[in-house]
Amino acid sequence: VINGNLTTAKTLNPKLPFDPASDFTLLSLLVSAPLVLVASANVPSGAAFFASATQNGDKWNYGSVGNGSVGHLGMELLKSKVKGLKPVHIPFKGNPDVVTALIAGDIQMALVPPGLVLPHTKTGKLQAIGLSTGRSALAPDVPPLTEVGVRDFHLEVFAALGGPANLSKA
Repeated sequence: VINGNLTTAKTLNPKLPFDPASDFTLLSLLVSAPLVLVASANVPSGAAFFASATQNGDKWNYGSVGNGSVGHLGMELLKSKVKGLKPVHIPFKGNPDVVTALIAGDIQMALVPPGLVLPHTKTGKLQAIGLSTGRSALAPDVPPLTEVGVRDFHLEVFAALGGPANLSKA
């Protein structure tokens, strides 16, 4: 089982001892899911979130599970879609550390799996700004980012079944 990180591996590390495009046979997509842009509870919500985030420039931070992760690259994509959005990347060892930093107010935002943060949004410790895809049964009360002012933004994480290169179709 492989995930989306394999699709960016060669770009981020040209010296990989394998080529993700030619050394694997992709057999089937198993699952795809959105990420949720989540923010600490002490920052504005909704459309005011982006106004405040752009006004604060590089004074705000965002967390991810590390350089080159989907949370990192997704936030960089988001920055390219929202004029003036310039939060600084803070890499963490894992998503639990990202969530802890969000709740503590050490970082202001992150793109993370919904299941990890929705319990905290329900208690008011965090707030969900929007999903990285369209509407989702995983988070039915969270709007897509495209509905809160982010144009042309779509990002999914996935898991796929793969095998060695030149695996027969049968």
